[in-house]
Amino acid sequence: MPDPLRHVKALTEEIGARAAASPEEASAARYIAEAARAYTHQVWMEPFRTFASAGESHLLILAVSLAGGLLLLADFRVAAMVGTLAAVGICGQFFGWIELGWLFRRQESRNVVAVVPAVGAIRRRLVLVAHCDSPCGTPLPAWLARLSWGGVFGLALLSALAAATGDMVWAWAAMLPGAFVAWSLVARGLGELRGAAASGDGSAAGPALALAAGEALARAPLRHTEVWTVYTGSKEPGMVGLQVLLEQYGPLLADADFVVLDRIGGGEPVYTFSEGAFPVRYCDPDLVAYLAELGAHSPDLRLTGADLPGHHTQCSRLLEAGFRAVSLRTAGEGRASPRTLHDLVRLLRSLGELIDLDAGIEAEAGGAGM
Repeated sequence: MPDPLRHVKALTEEIGARAAASPEEASAARYIAEAARAYTHQVWMEPFRTFASAGESHLLILAVSLAGGLLLLADFRVAAMVGTLAAVGICGQFFGWIELGWLFRRQESRNVVAVVPAVGAIRRRLVLVAHCDSPCGTPLPAWLARLSWGGVFGLALLSALAAATGDMVWAWAAMLPGAFVAWSLVARGLGELRGAAASGDGSAAGPALALAAGEALARAPLRHTEVWTVYTGSKEPGMVGLQVLLEQYGPLLADADFVVLDRIGGGEPVYTFSEGAFPVRYCDPDLVAYLAELGAHSPDLRLTGADLPGHHTQCSRLLEAGFRAVSLRTAGEGRASPRTLHDLVRLLRSLGELIDLDAGIEAEAGGAGM
C-alpha cells in the first residue's frame, strides 16, 4: 500500500506554509503534479486568477460596520443604512451570494488534476478532492468571530431603532456592539499583518491521501470506473479553485461521485451525513451507504458517520451545486497517525472497488456508459 506519510512530510517540512496564491502553494502544486506523474500520464495543471485572502473582505465589513456606529454621532438614518450594508455583506459572504474578495488584488493560483483511466468502458467516475493551500493569517478564535459578527448585526439593529425613534438611548446602547466590532477589527488586522500560515498535517494530509489513493488505484485500475484526483488552489480564501474546476468540467463530472478529503488530523475517520447551515446540505445517500457498508464490514477501520451542521468544506459547495458528494475527515485535530492515514488509503481503495462493482453490474445489464 502506498505511503501517504512521505507526501505529508514533503508538504509540511520541505515546503511548509502554503498560503493561497503564494510561491509555496505553487511549489506544492508542482510537487503534487510530479508525484502523480509517477503513476499516471494524465496529469495537468490549470492556472487561474484569484484573491489571496478572505481576511481583507472581513476587514472591509468590520470597518464599514464601525463607520456606521461612528455615524450615530452625526446622523441616525445614514448610520442605519451603513450598518445595514455591513450586515448584508456578512450574509452575502456566509451564503455565497457575493464575494467581496474580488474587490482586492488578484494573484495566480492553480488546480492540479490527475486521472487514472478505467480498463474498459467508463461507467462511473470517482473524484477525490483535496486542496493545495493551507490556512493563512492568524484566525480569530471561534468565540471572537461570533462576537464580531454579532456586533455587526447588533450595530445595524440599534442604528435602525435609533433612526426609527430618534431616541439617543439606542445610539448609546450601540456602543457595546461597537466595541466588539472595534476589538475584532484590530484583532483581525493584526492577524493579517502577521501573515502566518499553518503548515500542520491537517492541511497536508488531504492531498497526501489523494496521492496515495491514486497510486493504489493505478496499481490495479478499476474496470469501469475512471478515477480523478483533484487538488484545488485557493481553497482557503473562498474555494475559488473548486469553482474554476466546476466551470471547466462540470458537465463531464455531472454524474461523478465526489469524495472531499479535508481536516484530516487526529482521532478516528469520520464520513459526513450532512454539513453546512441555512440550509443544511445532506451528503449523497448512495455514497453514505457505501461508506457505512465498508465501515460495517471492516470494524478495524474505526469508521463512523456524523452530522456536522455549521461546518463548511468543499463538499458543501459541491452539494450546493447539485453534485453527488460526501466528505471524509477525522474526529480530532493535530497530527494524523500513520495508522489513520493508511486506513484511509485502504478505505478509498475499497470505496473505488465497491463503486466499480456496481458499475460492472450496470454494464452487464446493458446500461449506457458515460
